[in-house]
Amino acid sequence: MENFNEELNLGIGVFGEQYITNDIGVFSRAMISDGTSEVDAYTSTDRSATVGLLAKGSS
Repeated sequence: MENFNEELNLGIGVFGEQYITNDIGVFSRAMISDGTSEVDAYTSTDRSATVGLLAKGSS
């Protein structure tokens, strides 16, 4: 049986999306983690925030 050290990475994330018209909306997302351990991810971050615009086409 192998011994391994399990690490716990704590954090929270939120996401919101609101359409202003039928074709245009806005979104935002944010996250924060404790930053005490390295994660196996594409990019490792402790804090992140994003705001953007949504657009879809309708005919």
